[in-house]
Amino acid sequence: MVFDGKEGREKWAKKHRNQVINKRGHVSALESCASKGWVCCIAFSEFDYLVICLDPRKDDYGNLHHINTRSEKESYCSTMDDLLLHLVYFIKEGKERKMAEANPRFKCTVRPRSGLPRPLKMVRKAVVEALMR
Repeated sequence: MVFDGKEGREKWAKKHRNQVINKRGHVSALESCASKGWVCCIAFSEFDYLVICLDPRKDDYGNLHHINTRSEKESYCSTMDDLLLHLVYFIKEGKERKMAEANPRFKCTVRPRSGLPRPLKMVRKAVVEALMR
């Protein structure tokens, strides 16, 4: 479990109240993903997770936060809509790279996106590597 049970979730929520890093890299008053209505949707490692707000009554509905339980940091990542658009792009990039590997004459039209936050870079790497196999 991401927070190591109910007590761990409550401890995380209390510690990260008004401590979530926003998309500009500043500490903000964004709601912690340890609050009710948030669910882990992707685990990158035993320490890195993407967590999404599934409560439609909240302002954060559809937002994704990245948490690292080792460094105990939580930051805004993107909206679910943005994540899905990135996934489509990453899949296209992986397929084109595989075609280019098989056919040296093939020219890739998709270029790696710059300026991605760390969790999206990890998603990109996983998707492209899976498609290159």
